[in-house]
Amino acid sequence: MNQMYMIIAVAIIWVVAFAVSITIQMMRKKVEAQLVEKNTTKAIVHFYGNVSEIDGQDVALYHPVKGQMLDTIIALEPGHHTFVGSFQMTENGIVVKHKNYYATDINFAFDVEMSKTYHVGIYKENENNEKVILSLPLAVDGFSSRTLYLIATYE
Repeated sequence: MNQMYMIIAVAIIWVVAFAVSITIQMMRKKVEAQLVEKNTTKAIVHFYGNVSEIDGQDVALYHPVKGQMLDTIIALEPGHHTFVGSFQMTENGIVVKHKNYYATDINFAFDVEMSKTYHVGIYKENENNEKVILSLPLAVDGFSSRTLYLIATYE
C-alpha cells in the first residue's frame, strides 16, 4: 500500500511540474509575441548567450525579454550596433564526456534592418548560408581547444 501512495505522489508532483513548465513556456511565447507586435519599426535580435553591452550601454536599458529557447530578445533601432557578449556551447560526446566551450567578453558589431529578425549564437561550423551577416572565428578554451564561430543570421 505504501508503494501505491509513493507512485501517486510522484505522479501528482510530475503533473504539477509539467503544468508549471507549460505555463511558463506559454508566458514566454506571449511576451515574445508582444515584443514583436509593439516594435514593428525595429529589428528583433535573439541572442543565444549573455549580452552585457549594446552600443556601450548596459543591456538593461533595452528592456530585454527571455524567449522560448531561453534566448535574450531585444528590439533595436535600424542601423549599426556594437555588442559585448559571452557565449557557451556544450558538445555532446558518445564515448567521452561532454565538452563545454566558453567564449567570454566578445566584441562584435553588425547592421540591423527594420522588421527583420536576427539570431546570434556560437556554432561548431560556419556553413555557407547567404543569410549569414557575421561570422567571427573564435579560439575558445574548454575540455579541448578548437575554433568555433560566432554567427549572426537573419530571417
